[in-house]
Amino acid sequence: MRLSLLAVLVLVGCTDGATDDPTDTGKADADTDADTDADTDTEPDGDADGDGYADSVDCDDTRADVNPAVTVDVCNGRDDDCDGTADEDPDLTWYADGDEDGFGAAGTTGTVTCDAPGAAFAVNNADCDDGDAAVWPGADEVCDGVDNDCDAGVDDDSAFWIAFYADTDGDGAGSDTLVYGCDAASAGGATNAYDCDDANARDPVFVDAGGRRGARGTIGDPMSGIQDGIVSAPSCVVVNDGTYYEDIDFGGRDVVVESLNGSAFTSIVGTGRAPVVTLTSGETGVVRGFTITGGGGIQTTSVSSSFEGTEYVYYYYSYSTGGGVYVDKSYLTLEDVVITGNILPLNYGYYAGTSAYYYGGSAGGGIYAYGGELTLTDVDIVDNSASDGGAMVLYDVESVRGTRVRVWENSGDYPTIYTNYSAQAWENLILNSESTTYGYGGFYAAYGSVKMRNSTLVGNDYGVYAYDSEVEIDSTAITGNLYGLYDDSGSTSWTLTHNNVALNVNANYLGPSDATGVDGNISENPGFTAYSDDGDADNDTLTLTSRSAMVDAGNPASARNDTDGSVNDIGAFGGPNGSW
Repeated sequence: MRLSLLAVLVLVGCTDGATDDPTDTGKADADTDADTDADTDTEPDGDADGDGYADSVDCDDTRADVNPAVTVDVCNGRDDDCDGTADEDPDLTWYADGDEDGFGAAGTTGTVTCDAPGAAFAVNNADCDDGDAAVWPGADEVCDGVDNDCDAGVDDDSAFWIAFYADTDGDGAGSDTLVYGCDAASAGGATNAYDCDDANARDPVFVDAGGRRGARGTIGDPMSGIQDGIVSAPSCVVVNDGTYYEDIDFGGRDVVVESLNGSAFTSIVGTGRAPVVTLTSGETGVVRGFTITGGGGIQTTSVSSSFEGTEYVYYYYSYSTGGGVYVDKSYLTLEDVVITGNILPLNYGYYAGTSAYYYGGSAGGGIYAYGGELTLTDVDIVDNSASDGGAMVLYDVESVRGTRVRVWENSGDYPTIYTNYSAQAWENLILNSESTTYGYGGFYAAYGSVKMRNSTLVGNDYGVYAYDSEVEIDSTAITGNLYGLYDDSGSTSWTLTHNNVALNVNANYLGPSDATGVDGNISENPGFTAYSDDGDADNDTLTLTSRSAMVDAGNPASARNDTDGSVNDIGAFGGPNGSW
């Protein structure tokens, strides 16, 4: 009976947490049940972070890098070595950062602390210019003459380079070859592409209206006259904006003469005693970017006499050729040129009353070419005068190629464009408001060949007047003239495709067979944006309205598409070269 009671008392003691501490199966370092008895278990302390130190001595048992064995208490805001003090072993060196760009000055001695001594301090001392906040290791190396990224190179990041024109000969004029750098000097280039021979420092020769006679012809010391430049230049002459009062003669030299900014800014005004531009010695010349005016042509005179009745009668002859441009068996290219105001005398003949008769005339008010070759691109021929060919005379020229040429309001006695024995190819030609004294204003071709594409011939006496020639016309508008297509020889060969020959006053076709409805030829109102038959080309706009019958009615071959990729429009603004 006594044994049973003892057993009951023992069982009661094991469950009474308020009076006795039972055997603890946990830790020996803490008595968590708040009684007054000591724990009697023998289990070891816990090590939650696995760093080999029990939590009784590990001041942060959640981090393996914090324990009493740590030898250096680094700058991190923690007591790494569990000695009761945080960050007592600073491991950061701080350098003065005068420009506060995050990088200390290179070559300086730092201060070792956990926290920066002040605002203007940084930790990597590699700033090669601590007075410029835009300079620091890793910065973009921009084009400013500074080593921005502190790599000992200045302006050496090609991502920021720009293009220049190679200047191999160092004359300040660049070639067409591109070079790259932050500036022209470092790139070995120039800001212009004026040089036609970058291996010769004498090319180009520079001319300026404010230059001086006897100058070297450099950019800094330009000559004053274009003729001086032609005589001095091995290959090319560059002319600054301005007006130059002179006649120029290529004199057998193969030279390119080019203005800086084009015909709107640079003019050559002739003396009135000769053509403004002359090539007569078989040379090859280029004239680019000029207005040519004031020419008097080459004048030839002769006298003859005969005994008539009781006295001698004298006959005086005078003839002028080539007002603006004169070419004799030479090769000339004109680009971005305006030929205007070159006035030669019309035909005349009179009796002086003293047994003397005077006769005269002229040819080629704008251009006179005999033999050789002529290439015209973006050329305007306007308000010139001559008895034959107020705009131009082409005689026995081997090759004439004209692209985007505008001819209007020239005057004379006979056809405006007068050609004989010449091989011609015209594209995007405009011939407008040409009427002459005897009613022959327009395009005349005899004993030669003419190919004409995407052109507009409107408001003239004649569109095309041909005599014993071969004529091919494609995608061209011939409208509003007195006569459209005319052949008074009966022996001209006509090939007509995709043209609009319409509304010509007296006849659309006189001589050649009417081609309307054949090979894409039509006869419709042209539908110009603005046109009035008043003899004034200045108020005409010969582009097409969207409703024009000539839109997409030209040559359908894909190679002849307009510049916007659409099917060829008939007229001077259609085709692959129709961008004016």
